[in-house]
Amino acid sequence: MLPDGEGAAWLAEVVSCLAETLDKDKRRRYVRSYRRSVPRLVGTSWAEHLRASRRRKLS
Repeated sequence: MLPDGEGAAWLAEVVSCLAETLDKDKRRRYVRSYRRSVPRLVGTSWAEHLRASRRRKLS
């Protein structure tokens, strides 16, 4: 859902955090936190991507 390489970078970060967390409760909190922040992250990333695209077309 994220533009360009941002999705791969985000997924790598999530996988890394979860792999380093052995405590089930901490892992559950991380997943809950990611689920809450993903819609905002996607919206912000696409807004920036589209703004940059629009600027390139106007130049």
